[in-house]
Amino acid sequence: MSDKRWELLQYPAEKDPNRWRAKIKADESELSSVLDKLSVNKSRPFLVEDGKYEFGFYIYMAGSEEIKAVREALEKKFGEGIFVEPKQEEKLSEELEGLAAGIDKATNSQPSKAPAAPAPEPAPAAQPKSDYGFEDLELNPRYTFKDFIIGPNNRFTAAAAQAVADNPGKIYNPFFIYSGVGLGKTHMMHAVGHYVRKKNPNLRILYVTTEKFMGEVIDSIRKGSLQQMREHYRKVDLLLVDDIQFLVESESTQEEFFHTFNILHQNGKQIIVTSDRPPKQLTTLEDRLRSRFEWGLIADIKSPNLETRVAILKQKGELDHLTLNDNILLYIASKLKSNIRELEGFLKRINAYASLTHQEVNLDLVKVLMSDLLPPEEMAEPVPASLKTELPPPPISFPQEQPKPIQPAQPAPEKTAAPAAEAAPAPSLAHAIPIAEEPPVQASAPASAVPPVTVHKPEPVKEAPQIKIPVFQPPKPQPDAQDANLKPIEVVFFYPETKEAELSKVKEHFKEVIKKHKLKFKLVSVFEQSFSLTEKVNYAQFPELCKNIKISIAVVLGPPPESNIESEEFANLLATIMDDEKLSLQLIPWAELNKDYRYLNLSLDITLLKNTSPDI
Repeated sequence: MSDKRWELLQYPAEKDPNRWRAKIKADESELSSVLDKLSVNKSRPFLVEDGKYEFGFYIYMAGSEEIKAVREALEKKFGEGIFVEPKQEEKLSEELEGLAAGIDKATNSQPSKAPAAPAPEPAPAAQPKSDYGFEDLELNPRYTFKDFIIGPNNRFTAAAAQAVADNPGKIYNPFFIYSGVGLGKTHMMHAVGHYVRKKNPNLRILYVTTEKFMGEVIDSIRKGSLQQMREHYRKVDLLLVDDIQFLVESESTQEEFFHTFNILHQNGKQIIVTSDRPPKQLTTLEDRLRSRFEWGLIADIKSPNLETRVAILKQKGELDHLTLNDNILLYIASKLKSNIRELEGFLKRINAYASLTHQEVNLDLVKVLMSDLLPPEEMAEPVPASLKTELPPPPISFPQEQPKPIQPAQPAPEKTAAPAAEAAPAPSLAHAIPIAEEPPVQASAPASAVPPVTVHKPEPVKEAPQIKIPVFQPPKPQPDAQDANLKPIEVVFFYPETKEAELSKVKEHFKEVIKKHKLKFKLVSVFEQSFSLTEKVNYAQFPELCKNIKISIAVVLGPPPESNIESEEFANLLATIMDDEKLSLQLIPWAELNKDYRYLNLSLDITLLKNTSPDI
């Protein structure tokens, strides 16, 4: 195996389950010759420090044809290498499974091949580093029962979680929690873990996301340490698995999780699983695994009602040292209804905005921020009656009586011309058609009517220039002077080809939002690059250009609806690529091109990024 100069393995990410990773033992010229021939979505090469290979790169959204092309290119250049197909992973898993005879039937079997870690169990005061090289995840210290707000939407699930924490492995096993995004299922899972650890510190507690579990299975197969991984998972007392819905993408990891589930359940160990949907709706999950999730208790968490949202806001505000009065809390809770994460995010934005602009947090400020974050149609929704203020009725006017008393009594000798008072309000326009309306009036006063005609002709000409009163005084020099005092933040703008006009709109929106909210920076465009709207977008150009010119923030305008590019796939794939390269992606979906709240969100994100990363 030491003679192999390359390896190609599936390496899924949360937003790209079809990501692969290639590692190569070669010099830079050999690497470039291979990469130049590959027409797949790939990352820029990175250094590998494992002693076996020099360089690596990712292949994104890879189908069978793309992987076949990469494999053929590597074999042609470097000869035979290490390649494990997803189906081969399952076969290898079964072969290694045979080494532990009857592992899915035994209730307390220890594999004969690995006696290095038998019965004695350590007492982990903190989450340890696993014995096969992977770092275990920590429980979030803020996710406890004490900090969990109970309302009608989650009362049953909270009571069941408390019962499981009091008697792990004895009732409700497995405990399956499902809900939409940001409603507290992960919080409740961590709360059980904290409670069990405090009650019995000697129990082994393991929290893992499904994405991490999948990555460990694949890496363990590659390294030949699958048996050690099994032992690590199957000797825990409480297994917490988050977002099990992501397991549907891989058959080999489903197989591995199935056997782990069986061993733990037969040994009376507690299993808690979270998902964004109930087991019956995990249609691509194997039936045998889905049915096991239904052995225990299935509980859901619904969206919180108004009172619960207010209580959550009050508690989160106290934790963040942000004091808001009840009217503000009620207003926020009445507008943001979807999930708790949205409430937390808005509180953080209020706090960041107030600290950056040194403004007092009041209801008016909250309304301004809310109007930028929510679409206009949602802002138009009625707020609770307790927030409505009664305005005095408007004064009643009587327009019919006002035109009559025009005070025509002052010019006493011209009482006969009283009917002509209606023509008096338009003397400045009399030079246009003065003679058409004057003759009827002159018939009743022939002698006195002639002088006014000669007087009216010059006067309108003299007063005509007064129509040009609107004096235009552009206040543009002042913003320029203010811009000089703002801290410049360099960014790269990417936009769809032929959409230069929309790019100009993007930059104008940023300027307006930054000025309106008195933020202390300005965006400086270092480079502007268009991207093709063909079905095969060159995603590698985004991080490549940023790296070459040493800019870490990319502002990207998403593809328009008339293109053949799926906007969600574009966003997920680009986010994965930029994250791999440690670059900040600020994406503007085409549908939100004219939405001020999107630009405020991105501006505040850039502000926080600037404050936490001084090198930007």
